[in-house]
Amino acid sequence: MGNWRNSAGKIAALTGNDVTKKKPHRKNRSKARQAQRRARVRRLAATALKTAGGLIAVPAMAAAFIFAHDLVTQWDHFNVQTIQVAGNRHLDRQQVLDLAGIRPGQNILSVNLGLCRKKLLGHGWIADAAVNRKLPAGLGIEIREHTAAAVLDIGPGFLMDAQGKIFKKRAPGEAARLPVVSGLAFADIAAPDKPQTPAMQAVVELLEMGRTPAAVIPEQRLKKIRVDRETGLTLTLAGRIETVKIGFDRYTEKLRMLGMIRQLAGRSDTFANIETIDLNNTSRIVLGPVAPDRCRVKNKEV
Repeated sequence: MGNWRNSAGKIAALTGNDVTKKKPHRKNRSKARQAQRRARVRRLAATALKTAGGLIAVPAMAAAFIFAHDLVTQWDHFNVQTIQVAGNRHLDRQQVLDLAGIRPGQNILSVNLGLCRKKLLGHGWIADAAVNRKLPAGLGIEIREHTAAAVLDIGPGFLMDAQGKIFKKRAPGEAARLPVVSGLAFADIAAPDKPQTPAMQAVVELLEMGRTPAAVIPEQRLKKIRVDRETGLTLTLAGRIETVKIGFDRYTEKLRMLGMIRQLAGRSDTFANIETIDLNNTSRIVLGPVAPDRCRVKNKEV
């Protein structure tokens, strides 16, 4: 053995290599790959457990919410005891409740407020509506109704407001005291994003002037508005002077003149039989009876 080592030493000395050194240790790559696979499996298992936990937790939470909702919405403590209805003029209280689908004794937490409002807005008279809860056992309904200014004599007849908006079909008995507008067509009913026609603008302007406190022709006296696209508007009034031809423009000036003539008619017998006034040309106002057989007085010019 000693001779071999001496020989190896001599060889190493001659070659410059130490043959007695051990070869470097090679890593065990198979064990490293196994460790990586085990780590990956653990990660996948943890992810799967989290996912499964989430899938179990979501239905459990949903079931808990459903149970809590059913418990609260069926609790007698929240049953409707008072319902306040405000803003209704044409519709009575029971009609409003029926439209909203609300009944006494209903649990207020089970009431779909948005759906109730949508149902109310489906009625022609209702312009806006709000439904709210008043805990613990009350509901409030507030509506804003349209204000009818005239009846549009087209087809079955429609109600319109002072801005010319058509909001519902006329029903029997609900427009007895409103002025009737004739001579307009369906083309004069403007869409929400479209401008009004000149004929409709003239009607709207006159209706708005009649609603002011100092109106020469209060809305109570106005019975008819007839639209002629060539000559303008002709008004039929309640009272001594029945017919006023007022045209399409300068309504403020013409109504001021009408007021002066009415004052003269009240103080002088000369104007006692005057029943029609033509104000189309303010520099040549024509006065006369509505029909020749009703009065033998000849037309007078002012």
